[in-house]
Amino acid sequence: SDRNPGGGEYLLSARLGQGLDPSTGISFQVSDAQTGLPLPCKMTVVGMGATPTQGFYQYLHTISGEGSMAVPPGTYDVYLTRGPEYSILKQTVTVTTGGVITIKGKLDRIVDTRDYVCGEFHLHAMEGNNIDPIGTMLTALVGEGVEYAVSTDHNRVTDFQPRIEELGLTNWIK
Repeated sequence: SDRNPGGGEYLLSARLGQGLDPSTGISFQVSDAQTGLPLPCKMTVVGMGATPTQGFYQYLHTISGEGSMAVPPGTYDVYLTRGPEYSILKQTVTVTTGGVITIKGKLDRIVDTRDYVCGEFHLHAMEGNNIDPIGTMLTALVGEGVEYAVSTDHNRVTDFQPRIEELGLTNWIK
């Protein structure tokens, strides 16, 4: 959810979860398989079968490696990911009214990128009407494994570094 702008999680897709019972949903905890430490990541939830949101998806990026999402009762494919360097954890779950399914998992780094940098070199952070456009963008980038972000806002100078420091992301992104 984006109720904590600047915090660790954001819902960036269509607002399919608005107005839902927060006691019905999916939560997750993801850690790095090698270190056991929490890992920034993304959870993608896809409605399946007769689920009211069948064929639609929601996603949530998190800095902390954990988060939760309210969803209508139904069956969902849940994907926990962190960009192309890491494995994918997929689990099919059935959520009942008033129930929260918790998925705990570890992601393996499967691509050695020691001598490389993953960057996004064309970012417009100050567009749109998001409460915290830079925090939202940085959370998504870190959750996807991007390590270097370049601002290209038009007609203004945008410095990401103060927000990177406020969010505690200096070990993840420059």
